[in-house]
Amino acid sequence: MNKKDKNHENIDKDEREYRTQDIKDFMVKLKQIDNTVNEDLKKEDNKKETKTNKKETHIVNNSSNGNKFYMGFNARLYFNVFLLVISMIALIYSVVMSFAITKKELIKYSIKSDIDYKIYLKPNEFYDEPYLGKDMVYVASLIDKVKIDYLYKFNVNKKSNIDFKYKVVGKLVIASQANNNIFFEKEYDLSKETTREMISNNSEVINETVSVDYGYYNTLANKFRSSYAVNTNSYLEVYLVVDEVSRKENTYLLKNQSKALVSIPLSQQEINVTLNNQNIDEDKQLVSDSRFIVKNSGYIFISVLLFLFAFLLVIEIIKKLLVLANKRNPYDIYINRILRGYDRIIVNIKTAPNFEKYNVIKVESFEELIDVRDNYKAPINYYVITEHIKSEFFVINNEDLYLYVVKAIDLDKGN
Repeated sequence: MNKKDKNHENIDKDEREYRTQDIKDFMVKLKQIDNTVNEDLKKEDNKKETKTNKKETHIVNNSSNGNKFYMGFNARLYFNVFLLVISMIALIYSVVMSFAITKKELIKYSIKSDIDYKIYLKPNEFYDEPYLGKDMVYVASLIDKVKIDYLYKFNVNKKSNIDFKYKVVGKLVIASQANNNIFFEKEYDLSKETTREMISNNSEVINETVSVDYGYYNTLANKFRSSYAVNTNSYLEVYLVVDEVSRKENTYLLKNQSKALVSIPLSQQEINVTLNNQNIDEDKQLVSDSRFIVKNSGYIFISVLLFLFAFLLVIEIIKKLLVLANKRNPYDIYINRILRGYDRIIVNIKTAPNFEKYNVIKVESFEELIDVRDNYKAPINYYVITEHIKSEFFVINNEDLYLYVVKAIDLDKGN
């Protein structure tokens, strides 16, 4: 190979190496550009995804807000009036069920009694029977005890609520034989006091039996006579005492006491038992005056609640009527102040915006919305959702919608 060919070969070799190096450099730059483009695309995709998610979030929020039911001012006024009418009807019914005014009428009632007694004897050789019946003459020294049965019957011509309290009482009486002036007397409870209720009924029957230790009271009477050497006329009165009292829910007032009495002589060789019914075995009558009575206390409680509810409704209705009269409630004052102060930059619109088309950004005050308007040189749109209740101010910039919502309830809470 000559020198010229050798030189030519060296030039070709250098040129190939140079081109190879250029290709390598180009591939490195291409890779860098590709990485840069991919990073930019990735950032853009992330930005779009974030923006899309944010927009979807605002759309969901707006959609939920849009599904809220806002009753119009007039509709609320009519609804309150409707509730007031219903509550007043219920209040009247509850009051009627709570109280009653009774009419004047004549009430007739009767009290009857029957008394039976047995004289139980001490062991003796003359009487085979353990006791003797009533309406006989009895040897005092043979008497062991006296068993008395009381039967009490009460009847009234109108269903009533009456309380009966009753007991058997024994009263020892030692009196002067000459003028019947009382030397000594003392009462003994022969039975416990019992209470019985007659509820919405016309009659009541009481049976009561008591056993009297004749020897005990006869000994007391004889001891008094011998101790003071006086001629006495002693006896034991055994009587059933019944107190009849009508309850307050009754249409008439009954307050009466009846006594069915058995008188047993003491300090005598032979005795006759006598019966005496005081205020018993007779028909009576009384007048039921016109009265205002409580029938049901539960309805009274309901009436109080209904009255309070109706009172609050009346206040709410008056407030709404005042709003209609002078438009001076806090919401209208605030809206009118905004419209007067910023009339040149506010546009009244009649159609609600489609929030699904925008990325909704809520602001906390009207002043912030003015800042947004100044930044984007866009008008402030004003849309009334419900008269005197709710409205919206918003500024639109491309895909962003800046929203400020005014609610009457929020302004009322602030006052």
